[in-house]
Amino acid sequence: PEAPDEAQISPLLLSAQIQRYGDPPPPLAETTEARMVEASEAQDDRLLLVFARQLDPMTVDAQSFAIVRADGRRVRPTRAFLGPGDERDENRSLTLTGNFGDAEHPPVAIHILGNLYAEDGEDLSGLDAQIIGPEEPDHLVLVERLPSEAQRCPNAAQTLRTYWSDALAEVGAADLGTIDLTLADGRRVTPLDFDDQARRAEDEPCPAAFSSCLGPADDNVLDLCVADEAAV
Repeated sequence: PEAPDEAQISPLLLSAQIQRYGDPPPPLAETTEARMVEASEAQDDRLLLVFARQLDPMTVDAQSFAIVRADGRRVRPTRAFLGPGDERDENRSLTLTGNFGDAEHPPVAIHILGNLYAEDGEDLSGLDAQIIGPEEPDHLVLVERLPSEAQRCPNAAQTLRTYWSDALAEVGAADLGTIDLTLADGRRVTPLDFDDQARRAEDEPCPAAFSSCLGPADDNVLDLCVADEAAV
């Protein structure tokens, strides 16, 4: 029999990782009441999902998701939005915020209960995934080949877009040698350069008085510029 198509055997929800647990709330006077589900942004936990399909932004709804904690409690996010990859062709990443637990009672699984759709109309409801904690290493979850564009990876023969389980920061030229690419002709090479970064490790520090020059934070999408034409 023919080997199954990769798209048929690959899960659609590729990764679910806690980016961070929120700051503890200020103590409540004369009470031992636990923190509420509704919290300030600093108190919110953040969970990053990565899908194998581009998402339809119009169908993103926090109430479509249910999270199960290690103690058996089920909770819902308070917000859901596309990101941290936020360009028009990076809609595979979804961030959920809310009160999901803590290191002692971590979230362990997520289920999609509502009507979430991919850009191509595919129904993503019913998907589930195990949740990994912030102590786990960030890892590569998806690679796709991008069409050649003058604005993307100039002087490169091809561009690979990589999606990671969490946002990347301080990636620079010194990291190029840590990525090993195997070509179809058997050669092993490293990327020529990176693209699609807000800041690089070798950039000059931004003066504190001009914090606006920092621009947007780095995200979980990193483009690899490859000098060789042979398929990776």
